[in-house]
Amino acid sequence: MKKAAFAILITFICGIFTTSPLAAQETIRGDWMAEYYSRARSKSSNAPKVLLTIKVSSDSLGHRSSSSFTVPIADLRGLSLSETTQDLPQTRFELQRDAGTFFFEGLFRNGKGIGEFRFEPSSDYIAGMRSQGYSDLSSNKIFELAMFDVSRNFIQEMAGLGYTNQSLNRLVEFRIHGVSPDYIKAMRAAGYTELSASKLVEMRIHGVTPEYISEMKAAGYEDLTASKLVEMRIHGVTPSFIAEMKAAGYSDLTANKLVEMRIHGVTPDFVNKLREIGYENLSANRLVEMRIHGVTPAFINEIKQAGYDRLTVDKLVEFRIHGVSAKFIKELRDAGYTDLSADDLVEIRINGRDGFIRKSKRSQ
Repeated sequence: MKKAAFAILITFICGIFTTSPLAAQETIRGDWMAEYYSRARSKSSNAPKVLLTIKVSSDSLGHRSSSSFTVPIADLRGLSLSETTQDLPQTRFELQRDAGTFFFEGLFRNGKGIGEFRFEPSSDYIAGMRSQGYSDLSSNKIFELAMFDVSRNFIQEMAGLGYTNQSLNRLVEFRIHGVSPDYIKAMRAAGYTELSASKLVEMRIHGVTPEYISEMKAAGYEDLTASKLVEMRIHGVTPSFIAEMKAAGYSDLTANKLVEMRIHGVTPDFVNKLREIGYENLSANRLVEMRIHGVTPAFINEIKQAGYDRLTVDKLVEFRIHGVSAKFIKELRDAGYTDLSADDLVEIRINGRDGFIRKSKRSQ
């Protein structure tokens, strides 16, 4: 009986340590820095914020970690806007998240704060997350979920919009990049109703907002795919760029052509400078070709100064392909080769001087 009772007691104690939500958790400690960040204002709120940086030593998480994020001052209990902009020799404030609470101690000087913090996870959060299927919650992961405010309410809202069973890493990614329920609803209102979780993150990273989509539609670009919108944002195809190209005489450009022009550096300034030196009414394809081969206004002017004026675009491209430069022309003249035609210059670059001479003799 004693052995049986002892075995039951041991089983009970082990059960406590293996099933308790906080069994594997610990208080995490580290350093913090804060700065009043007036630029960090969203379009939906003018609430003053601070840029908060949290650093954790290897003693707490098994490695060194540093993360920065903005927090509305109103969320920092015990700290006011005036206190962030004056000298405080001692301050204490808290940041309460669904996943746990950060306790800060330190000082502020000249609008910048510094000190130490501790983070205590929420047992209620851990239990609630486990009930939703997130059972393997390490101290490190709970700390990360708290920093980026991955709350149970956020998870439920995302699930209500069809994004269920997302990994914790994906949920953190959502929060870091601003994939919120409001963003998803706005994108759906703009006509993008079937976006994957990864596509939403990609669009947010590259700044594809409902406002950008609306501006592109106003510029005449409707029904663009999500991937095309991302591509256009990556390469800087903005409504202003489109308007400037239209003013330069290039309207009705396709989305693909706009991207191609941005990739190769065909800008309104490039077009205008070509016009100033006599190259007008060039097609979009021709402009791209010139940029690809380095036929710039500066190159054209150098060739003009070397005595070759009013060359066709085809010949200028040919020059660049075969390396006919102003320096090369001067070297030939210094060697006694004068009055060479543009075709002669290309021929010499292709076959060399000896080959050019042999060919010239045969043609005589």
